[in-house]
Amino acid sequence: MAENIFTITPGTTPITPNYSVLSGVGDPNLAISDTDLTGAATGSVFFRRDGAAGVEVYQKASSTPTWRPNVITPVFDVRAYGAKGDGSNDTPALGAAIAAAVGAITSTSTGAVVYVPPGTYVYNSTLLLTTSGLELVLAAGATLKYSPVTGNNAIELTSGCTVRGASGLISANAPSAAAASMIQCTVPGNAIEVNYDCLVTDVVLQGSGEGDDSGVTGGDAYDVVIQRCTITGYGDGVNGSAGGGRWTVVDNIVHDCLIDGIYLATSTDCIVANNHVYNIGHCGIDMNSSPHIIANNWVYNCGTADATDGCGIVLQPASGTNTNQCVITGNRVYSTASSPGIALRLTTGQQCTDNVVSNNVVFGCANGIEVNGVGNTGYLDRNIIIGNIVRVNVGGSVPIAGIYVGGSDVNSLQGTLVANNMVTANATGSAGGYGIEVAGNANVQDTQINNNVVLGNGNPASQANQIFVGSGPVRTTIAGNKTETTDNTYTITGSALNLSSGVLQVNAQKVVGARLASVAIVTGSAGGTYTSVEQGMINNLVTSVNALIARLNSTTGHGLIT
Repeated sequence: MAENIFTITPGTTPITPNYSVLSGVGDPNLAISDTDLTGAATGSVFFRRDGAAGVEVYQKASSTPTWRPNVITPVFDVRAYGAKGDGSNDTPALGAAIAAAVGAITSTSTGAVVYVPPGTYVYNSTLLLTTSGLELVLAAGATLKYSPVTGNNAIELTSGCTVRGASGLISANAPSAAAASMIQCTVPGNAIEVNYDCLVTDVVLQGSGEGDDSGVTGGDAYDVVIQRCTITGYGDGVNGSAGGGRWTVVDNIVHDCLIDGIYLATSTDCIVANNHVYNIGHCGIDMNSSPHIIANNWVYNCGTADATDGCGIVLQPASGTNTNQCVITGNRVYSTASSPGIALRLTTGQQCTDNVVSNNVVFGCANGIEVNGVGNTGYLDRNIIIGNIVRVNVGGSVPIAGIYVGGSDVNSLQGTLVANNMVTANATGSAGGYGIEVAGNANVQDTQINNNVVLGNGNPASQANQIFVGSGPVRTTIAGNKTETTDNTYTITGSALNLSSGVLQVNAQKVVGARLASVAIVTGSAGGTYTSVEQGMINNLVTSVNALIARLNSTTGHGLIT
C-alpha cells in the first residue's frame, strides 16, 4: 500500500501527517481537487467516509496532484440500511445495502463489499448480486436465513461476484455452528447459484434436508472456486450439471446429501481435491466430461440410498459427452455400503477412456475398484489401475472382486493395465468372489495384470480365488504377481489349452512368470475341471509339456489334448 495513509472524517482533525481538513467532507458529490492535501507524497491514500455512500478512497497517482479514486473497495454494512439481525424480517434492508453497493461500482470503482455482522438475518426473496466485483461478506456468527414460502435460489451471483465468510468448516475438530458464517435454507431451494468467475469461500451452506436442490449450483458456469465450505442437507452438495468448466472444489466438508456430494456433469477441466465427503445417498464424487483431477479426498458411507448405481468416486460420461484423460489419485474411499469404492463406467454409446486410478486406498466397499461396462454399450479403453491398496471389500449377496475389469455389453474394453496394486482380504463374505477378476464378452481384450500382490481373497480364500479370468475376454496377460505362497495363482476359463515357451495360454489368456503354480483350469465345451495343475519353473514348461498333457488326459479319461 502507499505511504502516508490516513483517514479523514467530518468535523475532526486528520491523523498524522497533519494536512488540512477538507471542507464539505461527507458530501458524496465532493470533488477531489488538485489542491486537496497539499504536500501529500506521491502514492498517498485519502479516505472519505460518508454514512450513506460508505467509504470512498482516493490515491495520489503521481508527483503532480492528480488523484485516482477508489483504490480500496468501499464497504456497505447492512445495519446502516436498517438490518437488525435479530431474527426478524430483514429483506428490505439487505436489498437496500446490495443496491447501494451495486451503485458504487462504476467505471472508476471496480468493487464493493456488502458486510453482514454477527446475527441472524431472515429474508424471503433471492439476494441478487448483479454486478461484477460485488462481494457479500459474512462475519463469524452471521447467519443469512432464507425463509420464503416456496424456495428458489437463496443467492444468485452474476459473473465476477463473491460470497465470503470468516468461518466455514464445521466438524468435530472445527468451530461450532454458532461461530460460523452461515447461509441457511428453511425450504427446498439452492443456496447459491453461480456464474462465470465466481468465488464461494469459508461459509456454511445448510439445506432443508429434502428435495433435489444444491448447496452451490451453476449452469454453463466457468472458473468457479468453492473452498473451505461446509455443505449439508441438500440434494447435491455441489452441482455443475449444465455445461461450463474449470470448477475448483477444494478443502470442503460435504455431508448428508440425498443424491451426490459433488456432481460435475458436463463441466470440463475441473479439480476436486482435499474434500471430506460422507453420508451421501448416491455418489460421493460423480464426474462426467473430461479431463478432471480428483485427488486426496476422503469419501465414505456413500450409496446409502442407491446401492445399485451409487459409488464413492465415479467417472461416467453423460449422454453426448465423453469422460477421458482423468486422474483419480491419493483418495481414501471406504464403507460405501453395497456400492463400489471407485468406478469407471459407461453411458450408452459414449467413451470412458485413457483414465488413471492410482495410489488410492479403498476398503470396506463392494467391488473395490471397477472398470465396468455392464449394462451399457460404449468404449472403456486404455484405463490404468496402478499402485492402489484395495482391501476388505466384502460385498453382500453377490460375488464381488477387489479389482474388477469387465463388461457383457461393452463395444470395446481394450488395453486395461492393472499393476502394482495390493489386493488383500476381498470377497470374503458369504457370496465370495475374487481378488482380481476379468470377465465379460470377447470385446474385453488385451488386459494386463502385472506385478500385483493378491492375498487372502475369496470365501474360502483358496488359491483359485485370487486372480480369475472368465471365458469371454481374450488376450489377457498375467505376469509377475504374488498370490498366497506362490508367485502366480489363477483361475482361467476356456475351451482350449495351449502350452508354449514361457507361456500358459488358455482360450487366448496368457500367464507369464518365473514360477507357475496352482492354476485351476475350467474348460468350457469339454466340461472338465482341472485343479492343482502344478509345474515347476516356467522355463521348464516346454520340456515338461508331454508329462503335463499325459496328466491332464489321465484326469479326464478322454483325449482332451494331443
